[in-house]
Amino acid sequence: MLPTRGHFNPHVLHPLPHKWSVSSLRPPASIGTPLILRISNTDPGTLVVLAVLSLLPFLVSRLLTACLSKSKPVKQDLPQEPLLYPADKDAAALSRNNKRRLASYPKGFPEGWYPLCFSDDLRKGDIKYIECVGHELAVYRDESGVAKTVDAHCPHLGANLAFGGTVIGDCIQCPFHLWQFDGVDGACRSIPYCSPVPSVAKTRHWQTVDYYGLVCMFYSPRDEVRVSPPYQLMRIPAIDSGEQVYRGRWEVPVKMHLQEFAENSVDFQHFQPLHGGMTIPFTDIPISFITIRHVADWAEDPDHRHIVRFLDHATLMFRGREIPHSSAKATITFQGPGGVVIFDFVTEVGKIVLVQSHAPLDSVNMQVRFTWFADRAIPRLLVSYVVGNWFAQWKRDVMVWENKIYLRKPLLVKGDGPVMKLRRWFAQFYAEETPSGDW
Repeated sequence: MLPTRGHFNPHVLHPLPHKWSVSSLRPPASIGTPLILRISNTDPGTLVVLAVLSLLPFLVSRLLTACLSKSKPVKQDLPQEPLLYPADKDAAALSRNNKRRLASYPKGFPEGWYPLCFSDDLRKGDIKYIECVGHELAVYRDESGVAKTVDAHCPHLGANLAFGGTVIGDCIQCPFHLWQFDGVDGACRSIPYCSPVPSVAKTRHWQTVDYYGLVCMFYSPRDEVRVSPPYQLMRIPAIDSGEQVYRGRWEVPVKMHLQEFAENSVDFQHFQPLHGGMTIPFTDIPISFITIRHVADWAEDPDHRHIVRFLDHATLMFRGREIPHSSAKATITFQGPGGVVIFDFVTEVGKIVLVQSHAPLDSVNMQVRFTWFADRAIPRLLVSYVVGNWFAQWKRDVMVWENKIYLRKPLLVKGDGPVMKLRRWFAQFYAEETPSGDW
């Protein structure tokens, strides 16, 4: 249930209420939610043992793979793009790069916050060359520790600031003629052979923040919006206070369009086919005798147009019967088009927060990054178990996303979920083009 009008702070993540009821929700569900065991009156030591047993086949498999890789020669084929699911690599390459598929998606990039790199990978004085949302960027951390982003190419004669450039105080210095630009406003602060610096000497800059292990920037093709974003990323009080601590990160390239992830949140009928089965965490190995039942809902925030939430209540089933005390609750918060999404998992042993982010390189290529945090009292192995279940379910969606086309007029039937409502909400973020269709 969403917070009532007048009591919602858009900059604070509101966790799922303790007594959240699912009686009014519409089954089945949307985005694949990880299995989170909630076993009443069970001590953490027992839960650790259960997690170890469930992970044991995966660990043995990885050990055998590592041993075999050392004894067998590596086959020297043409480079293959990574696959997160079982498939013929040649056929997948044809499907994922099909011209009709690539042309079916909306042009341009939605306005919003996007991740550029992990915060730990950008230290004071570092400069990184990054391509994101169709732009070449120079991302640097100044000597005071503030992350900043400017266009990679110097407006003087086009040198790439990220190759040979230097951080000087608050500025990034071009290696070609030593011009210095401040990423806070793009202004050129110094030209060694020209004083005063002309007011026209400036470069394009992008609003940049560190956000729970990620360096994120706000993208908009409109200059007035780019320099003054209409909203900020919401804070997570439990992490800010130290109640929840950092527990890990992961990143992987995926060939999909950003809008697919958002539409997944209202695709109620895909859940049982893709996410009704239990797998060993991090893997595609099924646990055939356990299934997952989902009850979910999706709603726009009544006061803040850029926010929607997906709510899910998952329960384990053993041979068709509900396993007592095995349910889990999750709130997934989209803040903008899905460049940064917050997963808030509530279990009896504590809370876990997963920050999932998407950085589009072009229309159907993106880098997906994850950082996750948990209550200090939750054993690390249990945190890995929960997160690993989410990854295993998410990869099943990737199999579909990477090989489907985007239909502007899909053939929808009763029970499919509010797909067109989601598209109308999502269209607000397209400044360059609003996708056509009978909405």
